[in-house]
Amino acid sequence: MSVKAQKQATRPKRGESPNHRRKPRNSAREQFQLVVFPTDLGWGALLATKDKVVQLVLGRASAAAALADVDTSLVEDATPKHSWQKLITRLQDFARGRIVDFSDVPLSFADRTPLQQAILRECRKVPYGSTISYSELAVRAGAPRAARAVGSTMAACRQGIIVPCHRVISASGAPGGFGGPAGVGFKRQLLELEREALARTAKPRSQPRSGR
Repeated sequence: MSVKAQKQATRPKRGESPNHRRKPRNSAREQFQLVVFPTDLGWGALLATKDKVVQLVLGRASAAAALADVDTSLVEDATPKHSWQKLITRLQDFARGRIVDFSDVPLSFADRTPLQQAILRECRKVPYGSTISYSELAVRAGAPRAARAVGSTMAACRQGIIVPCHRVISASGAPGGFGGPAGVGFKRQLLELEREALARTAKPRSQPRSGR
C-alpha cells in the first residue's frame, strides 16, 4: 500500500473524533498506531509501533496538516507492549506550559547512523528550560568536529519535543534553524514556553502577614 493510500485509510470517518486511534487497512508492514490530537500549540500526530515512537509532529494548523506530515513508510518491527494515550496526555500537558520529562519514552532510531544515534541520545539529556550549542552537543556525542552533523541530525529529527531539538541553538545564542512549517518561530515559542514555566515554579510564595 502506498503512503498516500495508508494516510487515506487512517483519516477519521464522518462523525468520528480526530483523536480516534486507527490502523491502516491490509498493511503488509508491522501494524502501528497513528493518532491525531489537539494541543495548545496546535495539532499533533503520533506514529508509533506498540512500543516505540517512530515519528511525532506538533504545532500544525489543522488535523489534516498534522496527518499530511506523517511518513507511514517509517514503520519497523516491534513487540506490542505500550499504550500511547498517556504520552498524548503528557504532550498536551507540555503544550499547556507544564514541565514534562520525556526521557523515558522509547524511540526508534533504527535507520540512523551510529553518529546520528549518539547525537539524538545526547540531545535527549538536555534538561527542560536549558539550551546547548550545536558544537557542545557534538562534543558530548563524541565527535567534536561534527557540529554540522548535529545541525543536519536536528533538522531530520522525526521525534521533536521528545527529542528536544528546539533546545539546540547557535553558540552566539541565536536560535538557529528548525524544521516544520512554522520554522524558527515555533522554536522560539517552545523555548519561551519552557522559560515561563520554570519562572512560574521559581517564584517564591508570598508569606502570610502576621496579625497584631
